[in-house]
Amino acid sequence: DDTDQADLSYPPPRGVLRVLVKSGSQLRAADLNLSGASSDPYVVIEVGQQRWQSSVIEKSLNPVWEHGNVVDLLVYEPQQKARISVFDKDRFSQDDLLGTAKSILLEPFLQAKEPLDFVLPLQHQGKAAGTLTISCRWFELSSQAPRSFPSPVARGPSQLLLVVKLNGICDLPQSYKPPFQVNITCHDHHMHSKKSSPPGQIRPVADEVADIARRLQRAKHSLQDISEITGLEPQAVKLAVAQDCSESFAKAREQSLKEMSATHPEFNQILYKLLPWTTPVSQAKVVLTLVDRSDKPISKPIAKPLSAAVGSHIEGGFALNGGGTLNAKISTTWLALPN
Repeated sequence: DDTDQADLSYPPPRGVLRVLVKSGSQLRAADLNLSGASSDPYVVIEVGQQRWQSSVIEKSLNPVWEHGNVVDLLVYEPQQKARISVFDKDRFSQDDLLGTAKSILLEPFLQAKEPLDFVLPLQHQGKAAGTLTISCRWFELSSQAPRSFPSPVARGPSQLLLVVKLNGICDLPQSYKPPFQVNITCHDHHMHSKKSSPPGQIRPVADEVADIARRLQRAKHSLQDISEITGLEPQAVKLAVAQDCSESFAKAREQSLKEMSATHPEFNQILYKLLPWTTPVSQAKVVLTLVDRSDKPISKPIAKPLSAAVGSHIEGGFALNGGGTLNAKISTTWLALPN
């Protein structure tokens, strides 16, 4: 079983929900001027950590959107909920909330194998605040790269999902300062990892092995010699020598965690980014840049052609020119019509 902590903590999305904002009706007026009461509405859609904002329609309580009104959203579970809000754009003050459709269960939208319209009632301070009409369509994700895109897929803002799995780094020089972060770029699309953490699994070794390590230490063998004889990593040798005393082991473990947070940092994260399959993107490279706690690059970027992950994946051990190895995997999945 190849499932690891990253797979358990970051399950893949179930699919993509495409939302087209069509129109609003009888929205609240937030602006009063000589020409009458009006608003400059725009829509914000939030699903989990995803947040998208539409274009602004000026001076309308019954706006119709014709551009800047389509978004693709990753959906992980049908029980996820969306929050859809309409705001009035203000030039010199904070934007006013015109109305909200809160806690919208996504499950009904996921049945939309064809575009389906939904009219959402808006509320503001417990009162009706007009309606918003949206159109939704559901797409599945496939690991098979299509020879050509079905027109419903091609017409949208994204056609594929870039997947970057970051496990951790081995044997990084101790001079670098944790925590670390990986910045990821593909053409003009960006994402970044969470901050690294020390290895999560530092446990006592078998008593027999620990006893061998202690006897070798008493015989004046070096740390490296003991590591080669026992097959333990140098950090594990330090723990093995100390583990016959709980207090010594606790101190050794604390010191080991501090050292390994620099030399063996972990991410255990999978990042997802929806991309358009345009010519610039298809010819782009996926660039991974490792930075330290000051956001300073500590190695030359790792650059791999996105095309090499089409219908396959790129997996490393990627050697860092400053020392160490980044364990990562780059792959793609593709929007597809539901069966």
